[in-house]
Amino acid sequence: FLIFINLWTSPGSLWFPFILAGWGIGLAFHYLASRPSRIIEETEKEIASIEYHARKRKKDAGQ
Repeated sequence: FLIFINLWTSPGSLWFPFILAGWGIGLAFHYLASRPSRIIEETEKEIASIEYHARKRKKDAGQ
């Protein structure tokens, strides 16, 4: 749709690719922000595992 408006109003100057690029970047950021990151999930699991093993070692050392 934008290409037709661009070619109809100013055929010598192509501006529609810049609009589409900005729109695509916005969609990509929206997609990344709307779903939980695997890196964050993996980091939280790793931290929980480290805390679990640290508490277990502390408990075993106390006995």
